[in-house]
Formats: sequence, C-alpha cells, structure tokens
Amino acid sequence: MKNLFLFLLLPAFLSAQNPALSPSRPQAGETIDLVIDLSKSPLRGAESVDVVVMEYGDNSAEVREVAQKRSGEQLHATLKLHPKSLSLMVVLQSDERYDNNSGEGYFVPVCDATGKQLPESMAAQAMLYRDYGGIFELNRSVNIAMALYDRAFSIQPDLKKKFLGSYANTILGAKRGDAGKNEVLQLFTEMEKDAALEEKQMISMYRLYERLGVVDKSKAWKDKVKTTFPKGQLVRQERLAAAQNNPDQTKAEALLSAYIKDFPPQTTEEKNAVAGVQANICAKIGDQHEWEKFKTMAAQLPVEQRASVYNNFAWELAEKGEELVLAQTLAAEATNLTKREIDAPTSAKPFNMTEKGWRKIRRSNYGNYADTYAFVLDKAGDSAAAARYQGEAVAINEGKNAEFNERYTGYLERAKAPDLRYQLERFIMEGHATEKMKTQFKQLYASEDKSAAGSAAYLSGLESIAKANREKELAAKMLDQPAPAFSLRNLKGETVSLESLRGKVVVVDFWATWCGPCKASFPGMQLAVNKYKSDANVAFVFVDTWEKSDDKVKNAQEFINGKNYTFDVLMDNDDKVVAAFGVSGIPTKFVLDTKGKIRFKAVGFDGSADALVDELSSMIELARVQP
Repeated sequence: MKNLFLFLLLPAFLSAQNPALSPSRPQAGETIDLVIDLSKSPLRGAESVDVVVMEYGDNSAEVREVAQKRSGEQLHATLKLHPKSLSLMVVLQSDERYDNNSGEGYFVPVCDATGKQLPESMAAQAMLYRDYGGIFELNRSVNIAMALYDRAFSIQPDLKKKFLGSYANTILGAKRGDAGKNEVLQLFTEMEKDAALEEKQMISMYRLYERLGVVDKSKAWKDKVKTTFPKGQLVRQERLAAAQNNPDQTKAEALLSAYIKDFPPQTTEEKNAVAGVQANICAKIGDQHEWEKFKTMAAQLPVEQRASVYNNFAWELAEKGEELVLAQTLAAEATNLTKREIDAPTSAKPFNMTEKGWRKIRRSNYGNYADTYAFVLDKAGDSAAAARYQGEAVAINEGKNAEFNERYTGYLERAKAPDLRYQLERFIMEGHATEKMKTQFKQLYASEDKSAAGSAAYLSGLESIAKANREKELAAKMLDQPAPAFSLRNLKGETVSLESLRGKVVVVDFWATWCGPCKASFPGMQLAVNKYKSDANVAFVFVDTWEKSDDKVKNAQEFINGKNYTFDVLMDNDDKVVAAFGVSGIPTKFVLDTKGKIRFKAVGFDGSADALVDELSSMIELARVQP
C-alpha cells in the first residue's frame, strides 16, 4: 500500500509516482497536468477510465470535471485549480471500480511561492480524506487524518478554529474513551475564549457537547447560537423542523408559510430544504385523500420532489388496489417528469458528483419511476404496456436488479410475450434471477420440451455459468486492505474481537434498526448464516451502529428477537468501529480473509435475498483461498 504520509513530506506527486504531476509544487489558481500510467493501475485493461477530482477551497468541497485524453496506456488530464484552492483529492474510476491508491487516495497539496505545502492545505487534505473520502471508498483512517491535522496546527495553531468540527470528530475517532473526550473538552475550553466564532463552529461545539453528555454546556451553546445568530442556520433548521414534524397538516402549512415569509429561500440548499417540507405536507394531504388540494400543492413543488411524491402515492394506491385511474395518472406524470430531467435537468448538480455520475442518477430515477408505472399498468390489466416500461427500467439497471427482473418476467408471462424464455435464460445466466424466476423458467422449459428432468439439468447449467461469471467479476474487484482491529460486546455481554476470529473468513455487516435497506436484507443474511452455520471457518458479525436509542442494547435485542434472527450482534455504541472501517452508508458488508484482510466491500441491497446469498457465498469462497 502506498503511504499517504509521503505527502506530509513531499508537497505533490513526484515524477516517479503514478500519477505524475506538473508543476510538481502547484499554487492556487495554477493549471496542472496529470499523466497516469494505466499499466500500473488496478484499472489496467478497462475500456474507459475517468479522472475524478474533489477540490476543497473557499470553505467548500466540490467534485470537478477534468478534461482528459487517452493514448494507449497513458491518460493525460488537465485542470485549473480554484483561485482559493487548498487541496485536491484525485481518484481514477471505471464504472463502479476505483483506483484510489489502495484506499488512501491521491492528493495534490497546494503550496506557497517557495514550494512548501501550506499548513491550511494539510488541514484541508485531512478534511477531504476523513469527511469526504467515503464518496470514493477511501479508508478514512483517523490516525492518518490526525497526523495531517497535528502537522498543520503545529505550524499554524489558529487553523484549529477553521476546521473545528472535523478536527474534534477526528480526535474522538482516534482516541477512545475519556482520552478523546477530555482532549475535545480542552479544545473547546480554548475556543470559548474566542469572541469571533462563526455560527458553524458554535453549532459544532453545542452538538459535540451534547454527544459527550455535557448537557449544561450543550444547552448554553445552543442558546448562544440562537441569540447570536437569530436568522442563522440553527434557527432556520429548527423552524423548518417544526413545520416538518407537526402532525397537524393545517398547522404545518401555517408554520411553513411563516418560515418562508421570515426567511425567503435564496440558495439552492435553502430552496431544497423548503421543498422537502412542502413535499412532506403534500404527502400528509395525500394521506387524507384530499386529491384536488394534493395536486394543487404538488404542482408548486420542484420537479424532483413532485415526481417523488407522485411516484410514492402511485405505488401505494396500486399496491392496495385502490383508485387505479388516479394511480396511473400520477405514475405517468412522475415517469414523464423524470424522463425529461435526464437531458434537461431543472435542479443544480450535487456537489459530490461529476456530470457523468449525476446523469447516471437521473437515469436511475427514471428507471425507478418507470418500474412504478409498469406496476400500476399491470394492476390495471395492461401487462403488455407494463412490460414495455419495465423493460426500460431493467435496461437502465443493466439487468442487475433481480427484483425489477422478476416483475419484468411476470409481466411478459401475463402478456404472453414470445421472448419470455430468452429473458429468463439471460437473467439466470447473468446471476440476477430470483428463485421465483427459476421456477418460472423450469415450468416454461418443461411445457415447451416436455421434460422436467431436462429443465432441471438445463437450469443447473445456466446457474453454473452464472457462478463462474460472478466469481470472475468478483476476483477482478478483490481488495487487499488490512481490516481495522475492533473489540465489541455482543448482545450476550461477551467480548468479540477481530483477533479472536483470526483464521476464519469473517463477514462484517454494519446495520441499524432504523435502516430500511438493512432490515430488508436480513432475510437473505439469515439464509447465508444458515448456509454456513456448520462451517467453523466462517463467521458472521452484525455490527449495530449509528443508533440514537437511549438503550441501544435493548433496542437491538428487541428487534433481533422479534424477527427470530440468529445473528451475533455486536454493539458499536460509540460509532467508532464504523468510522474506522470508513463506512459512509448502511448496509455495508465487508468480507475478510483468514488473515484479517478486507477482500470485498458491498454497499446497499438490491432487493433479492437469493442474489445476496449467491454473491456473498462467492465472496466467502474466494476469500477462503487467499494466501
């Protein structure tokens, strides 16, 4: 693994490194050239490789587009640094794969006129790495971030104020228990002497005081923020939250109207926040089936929120078999709106995406809403039209969403489509078919060829191809990173450490009781646990994290017992293990080999328990044979 500490000593990429940088010690505002030798990259052989950068400067971070051209194995990229640039994080990307320097990222520090890295650049690098690195699957090691911060602050101590929130959270991640708490409290004692703190710094202090259990300090600083900044971020958030959370629809509308009058939204962020509350109120109106008022209010929403509200109600009505004409109208409008958004977006690009990535999200939204429209059409009896729209949703997801595929083949069957068998064979062979689809295929094959034995043998052959393809794809994505050590108590009160599991393939699943996709994945995870329950060389641990319950153990225990899951649940009560693993969203699963190295990382859940078991099984078997 390449060492990020290299950039503490050397201010930029060196010519001997990959990528090479020119000029080697750039200043803010300069144009820089990167030359990447793809033959030295994990992405070598990929047809298309993009250079993606996230730049921090002028108190904000944003992913930027990069002009690039490829000549054989050489990739050339050119970009101009922002006039106030402080640090640049660079990764190479091909589809969903990254060359991110083995999880440590490539960084371009910004230098002064003498060629020395600016202390503020070191701190900005720490923030990019720690706070935003999850976007590009960086390791986000607290120790590396702390080293960068410490070096920056030893040269320029007043920078602690600017990076206060990020720095304090890094301390708590790096130093467990009272050591970290006391250091943060000492830091805040120093900050309290500063009469010129910005609102975001004061908010960081009040929230961290709350997290650390210093209730009186937390309340005092919260009150001070609201008094000092009566029209600031915190007051706005609380006013909006009051409108969002009020169960009385009429009162919620009145609170929102008063908010808009007092704080007319100006920025994109402010407009999106207001739109989110408007959408919530609109949903409450829909829950009461006040459809004319619902449509009137929905028409005032930005396109993205309007389409989302329409889509949600269309699905809900169709699922209940109620008001299918209205459901079809809403689903059609949501689908049409999102289709237009693909080529002519009405909202601004999110800061954490490239144009290419953002377009992919817009296409994905259209696919999701086309899936809903197809569901409604099928409920209304038009399976042929349902199949057409579902086919678009399947194509956008490249046939990898097994839940979408299952609905598609159901519509095809009801529409008596001639290509049903071909589509089923394709999904099974590609490894994106559910058990229901496999049963559907066997029945179809037997009816066409009059042989149940022949259908079973043919299906077995398709599944063998799927397994081989899956293992080939996974082998190409295999990681080689040391897993962070951990030691946590399980629901029985026993201490389970990573070291105690050495010699086994370990599946680490990060989850929370409030996380819908986590809970949706658990029936599949139970199947996987059952499959390996007699294998002494495979272990599963389910790390409960990011919980907000007062009694986290009781909360987790009641959920697990209520569902009769046989999981070994470990309690990450301080959210430190999830931070050490660099998790940015849950569910996230890691598969570790027998020596404790991370070999696979899987984020999210695609809706198919069978596909989850198949993929996890392949990961386990590949991790098992690593030297």
